[in-house]
Amino acid sequence: MKKYAIIAASFGTLYKESCENTIGNIEKALQEAFPSIPVFRAFTSRMIVDMVRKKGEFEIDLLNEAIEKLKNDGYTNIFVQPTHIMNGPDYESVKAEALAFDGVSVGLPLLNDNADCAQLALVLKDELGHYDDGNTAIVLAGHGADEPYNDIYTQLEDKIGNNNWFVGVLHGEPSVHTVLSKVKQGNFNRVCLASLMISFGGHARKNVMGDRDDSWKSIFEKAGFEVVCHEKGIGEYKGVADMISSHAKAFLI
Repeated sequence: MKKYAIIAASFGTLYKESCENTIGNIEKALQEAFPSIPVFRAFTSRMIVDMVRKKGEFEIDLLNEAIEKLKNDGYTNIFVQPTHIMNGPDYESVKAEALAFDGVSVGLPLLNDNADCAQLALVLKDELGHYDDGNTAIVLAGHGADEPYNDIYTQLEDKIGNNNWFVGVLHGEPSVHTVLSKVKQGNFNRVCLASLMISFGGHARKNVMGDRDDSWKSIFEKAGFEVVCHEKGIGEYKGVADMISSHAKAFLI
């Protein structure tokens, strides 16, 4: 007899509260979409898992460990739904690791095509629209990857379609300096920084919104802008959780 399970595979975070608010929110949406199939959690970053275990604040398995445990418990059909933002090296690594096991299938990341970008654009406008006062540049900070994967961020900016919304990445282009040059061309006196990462983790807290000299916040402040920080990971947004569960439905229904 077949026995089904879902694993929500996330890169991971060290912050327990953010984990529950973001990754937990996505897992809840998956469980509501598939009430008869149990949903399990796994992180895909060994570095994050090692640090979580060292801190001892909560328990977590690496993806291969979670699959092996479920196999040992008699689950024959395991569906891995990544919470990753885009196709890229991290997602491809997750896919390769999961598909090495028999009876395992893998879903798509959040952004795969123009339709996904259009849908996320609507979610972002709904969540961040109250900052859009005509004097504020809304700057979204993604993690990014090597070329050509960052093209999906350009597609997202195009789908948002407003000349006061900008998308940049920590790794690759468009960098914070590229975004800053665009913002300077507008008539803005304030910048809203918002994360385009699932959880509100170290990158968002330190590299984007931190007080260090090379953070996005500091770079925009030095350029003369007032900066307000939207301190949430996008995994908290209902629309994002719904998008990921919809990707899973495409495979499981």
